[in-house]
Amino acid sequence: MYAGHKHYESAHLRMQDLRVLLIQFQGNTQLVKVADENDFQSLLTDLSIHILNMYEAVYLQGKEIEISTVNKTLESITAVLVSLENALKYSRGIYERESD
Repeated sequence: MYAGHKHYESAHLRMQDLRVLLIQFQGNTQLVKVADENDFQSLLTDLSIHILNMYEAVYLQGKEIEISTVNKTLESITAVLVSLENALKYSRGIYERESD
């Protein structure tokens, strides 16, 4: 990961892209059903905080980044995205679950 090597500028940009993706998922209630809505919102909030901290590390040059905390959040986001991928691939489809 970029942040692990103190490439905070690259990590900041990639995390912004991830945030946009998660916001797009959040707008689709069918997709969010794969993950707990409160957990999903918490991950989005944590990611936003990490993005702000990365910004401060890059542009204000004084912020220390807790890489282990960032990695924990990213691992949780990965688990949600993998669950979504599995639901899309291996089930009859997340859109059909409501009728079951």
